[in-house]
Amino acid sequence: MNITIKMNISMIDSLDYSEVPRGFVHCLNGNCKQTEHCLRYQVARHLPATCHDFRILNPDRIKSESDCSEYLSDTPVKYAYGWTHMFDKLIHEKAVAIKDELLYHLGKNEFYRLKRKEK
Repeated sequence: MNITIKMNISMIDSLDYSEVPRGFVHCLNGNCKQTEHCLRYQVARHLPATCHDFRILNPDRIKSESDCSEYLSDTPVKYAYGWTHMFDKLIHEKAVAIKDELLYHLGKNEFYRLKRKEK
């Protein structure tokens, strides 16, 4: 059986595998039409020889003809964190109301960890 993997410039060239979460699910389906931009496949390509075991998708469930339900884009996403100046331009009463709602939903510890950019 001869399997060919088409390479594209958009594929991830280098990856620090130590940053991959422990339970991350890998994909080994090189025939899928979405391999060029699928993070699951890109991470599997950089699997180090020292890795003893890892999780993979069931190959029988993943069909390359249709869109994959397990596709995970490899496009980096920016997330904002911390809110030091979020309340600066709000009326004081509104800022206090928003802070109270956040404290209620997040809890005191989580709220201040996020505010200090610890999480």
